[in-house]
Amino acid sequence: MGPTSSQVELAAQVKERHVTRLMSTPAVLGVGVGAADDDPHEAVLVLYLEQGRVHPPLPQAVDGVRVRVVRTDRIVAMEGESRRAIRSRVAGAGP
Repeated sequence: MGPTSSQVELAAQVKERHVTRLMSTPAVLGVGVGAADDDPHEAVLVLYLEQGRVHPPLPQAVDGVRVRVVRTDRIVAMEGESRRAIRSRVAGAGP
């Protein structure tokens, strides 16, 4: 079982209040709400950081909600044929 709905709602409210500031750091690709790695019952803010990109120190918590960092490659939206091909492979329909 994950965080309670009230914990998720609180974290979502904190995210909405601070998302513009958090996203102003160029290495931050996205901000979300998730569960803590060390306590799956605790709701946290999730900062998606571009792998290998230098960034200033990040907060450990925002308004009392802890921050979890996920490092990832740059996120790219796919369109057209590439997207359809991936969907069909995931669905098991082949290329």
